[in-house]
Amino acid sequence: MENRPFKTVFFPLLSATVFIFGFSHAGSFALDRFTEGSVIHPSTKVASVDIGGQPEEKAKEALAQAVADWKATANMSVELSGEETPIDLSVFHIDINRSFQSLNEGGQTPMAVSLDAEYLMEQLTAAYPEMKVEELDAAAFQQDLLSQASMLPSSSVLSLSDYFPEGSVQEVTAEALTEEITVTPEIKRFIETFPEIVIKQGTDFSFLRHMEENGFAAEEKGEDLNAVSSLLYKLILQSNFSIIERNTSQELPEEIELGYEAKIDGGSNQDFVFANPNKTDYVIQLELLNNQIYGKLVGFPLATDYKVSLKDKEEFSPKKIVQYNPFLDKNVVQVREEGRKGVLIKVFRQSIGENGELMEEELIAEDFYPPVHRIEIHSLEEAPEDVEETDIVEGPLPDTGSDTEGSGGPPPNSGSSDDSSGDEKSDEDKSSSETETELESGTSSDSDSDSKGTKSQEQKKNK
Repeated sequence: MENRPFKTVFFPLLSATVFIFGFSHAGSFALDRFTEGSVIHPSTKVASVDIGGQPEEKAKEALAQAVADWKATANMSVELSGEETPIDLSVFHIDINRSFQSLNEGGQTPMAVSLDAEYLMEQLTAAYPEMKVEELDAAAFQQDLLSQASMLPSSSVLSLSDYFPEGSVQEVTAEALTEEITVTPEIKRFIETFPEIVIKQGTDFSFLRHMEENGFAAEEKGEDLNAVSSLLYKLILQSNFSIIERNTSQELPEEIELGYEAKIDGGSNQDFVFANPNKTDYVIQLELLNNQIYGKLVGFPLATDYKVSLKDKEEFSPKKIVQYNPFLDKNVVQVREEGRKGVLIKVFRQSIGENGELMEEELIAEDFYPPVHRIEIHSLEEAPEDVEETDIVEGPLPDTGSDTEGSGGPPPNSGSSDDSSGDEKSDEDKSSSETETELESGTSSDSDSDSKGTKSQEQKKNK
């Protein structure tokens, strides 16, 4: 009876102690088990973010930060006719919780992304006002855009031309016409053989290589085809095609327009080469219209209109070179070379905006043709005492239409181009020695012209 109070107090106290300690340990064990169950499996990725081995809440925080960084630094763009436009990434809505619902443990899961289609199309029409939106496969374009965005790429470019039906959007993007020319059999044969020339996307086109690959054997050096190559040059200047190689002559050929010469010469490997930077093919179509060649560039509409401007034309008067012939009578002058003015012209490509405004102007070339000096043959009786032997013509000359001294007059003015702008320099400014008699040999004169021409060619090639 004496131990009854002790038992009454001890056993309830013991039971309470066991319960408290047992519950705390069991709760800790259960909490550990629960925590271990919420850790993401190793090697698990959402988009490009590795969240393996992290608790779910920390993994979500890491993804939220990755999305914020992506929207701040990524560059997603669309391209049309060589012109890229960035997409405002606020058009995308990323759902992290929905991404976890389809989580691929130990693998890679794309982000759950949706987009504001209306806002996206507003961006496109603002960037490409000439684009025919109704022709665009908007569903396929948006699906591909979502697919790319779901992987959070640092940069990506989609070509809009891929989402138009093939051949559905074709137009004449540029046209060109030559001056009246002599239509040689070579020119006729070339146009009959190649009424259409396909310029593949992202490739370059070589005039000489095109002839060789297609078994077109040009006569001699192929110089008869300079009219064709020059037309192609005039045509592609009105596009975003880049010019890789172009050559000009020492003297402007009579049937080629100033500023538009593109010389080819298979013998000296002078080629005309250009490249199509666009994501679609283009076709050059050629045809003869009486004594002119007409060409047009057909393909996907270019995002920008291009025009050619010829500017800053300068003319250079020739010098007069006097030689002496003992077989000529006094006061009789024979003109061996009439002489021609030299000319410099700058060729610009202009990018024109939607409202006709000038957006950009690019210098394409500076074409220089040196002057051809006038050569006169005078009687030796008129020669000064210090005349050099190199200036004396040793034999009689054929009758080339002699005039009395001073009747030859100045060389004819070559005129100015309608497309060119800017004041031309006067003859007095260009050459103070036009009427000055110089004791130079014909050989030295030609060498002078050749050196200028060579320098011009080298300058153009370096450009």
